[in-house]
Amino acid sequence: MDFLKDNLFYVILIAAIIVVSIPSYILGSQRRQEIRRAQQEAETQIRHYRTRAAGVERVDDAALEAARQHRQQFEAEKDAIIDLMARSWRHMDYEFLVEPAAPGELPDAERYKEAYYDAYARLNQRMRDAGLVTTRESPLPQMEDWGPRRPSERAIRVTQKKYWILNALVDVFTDREAGVVSVQRVLLDHVPNEPDTYNRPTADGRFWLYPLRIEFIIDFRHFPVFLEKLINREDVFFEPPGHWKMARAFDESQAVYSPQVSVSFDCRVWDYIQTDFEQANLAAHRR
Repeated sequence: MDFLKDNLFYVILIAAIIVVSIPSYILGSQRRQEIRRAQQEAETQIRHYRTRAAGVERVDDAALEAARQHRQQFEAEKDAIIDLMARSWRHMDYEFLVEPAAPGELPDAERYKEAYYDAYARLNQRMRDAGLVTTRESPLPQMEDWGPRRPSERAIRVTQKKYWILNALVDVFTDREAGVVSVQRVLLDHVPNEPDTYNRPTADGRFWLYPLRIEFIIDFRHFPVFLEKLINREDVFFEPPGHWKMARAFDESQAVYSPQVSVSFDCRVWDYIQTDFEQANLAAHRR
C-alpha cells in the first residue's frame, strides 16, 4: 500500500498509457487490415489491366489519321446542320408576309390578313399552273379565314410558319427535276398545344417538331431527286423518315408501261424554339 502511495503518479501515468494504447492498437490493427485489402485490390486491378494491355495491338498512324479526318468531317457537318437550322428558324419566325413597323414587332393585323390571303392563293395557283392538281379541291391544307375579325398575335405567328412550310413544299413540287406528277393531299399538324394534335417539342426543349404527310404521284426514277431537293432546303428544315409507302399508280391490265408510283410520305419539320411565343408554348406543353 505504501508503494502505491509513494508511486501514485507513475501508477496513474501507466494506467493512462494503457487506456490510450489499447484503442489505438485496435484502430491501428483495423487500419492495417484496410490498407492490406486496398493493396490486394490494387494489385488485382494491375494484373487485370496488364492482361488486357497484352492483347492490345498498336494502332498504326494511318488509322489514327483516318480517325482524325473523320472527326473533323463530323464536326464540319454538324456545324453546317446547326447553321442551316438557325437560318430556317430566322426565316420562319421573323420574315413576315408584310413588313412590321419596326424590327421585332408584329405587322399590322389587317395588312397581314390581306397579305396572307394573297400569298396562299398564289400557292394554290402555282400548283394548278404546274398541272399538279387533279381535283376541284386544292390538295394543300385549308387556308385560315378570319372573316371580319383581325387575326390575333398567336394566329399570325402560327399561320406564317404554316405558310413558309407549304411554300417550301410547293417549290419542290413545281420543280420539274423532282418528277412530281400530281399531289393528292398535304396534311400539316402545325398548331401547338391543340387537342388531338401530334406536334410537340423535343425532349431537350430546343426544337418543336411538326408532323407532315404528303400523298403524291411521282415518276419513281425521280424519287431520289425529290428527296434530295426536300432535304437540301435552306429555308425550312425537313426530316424525311427512313420509310414510306409506295404503290403502283397505273392500271396493270393495260399494256402501256408507266413508271409512275403513288407515294404516302411522312416527315417532320424541325423548328428551333427561340421566340417568346415559342417559349410560352413550350411552358404550356410541359404543364
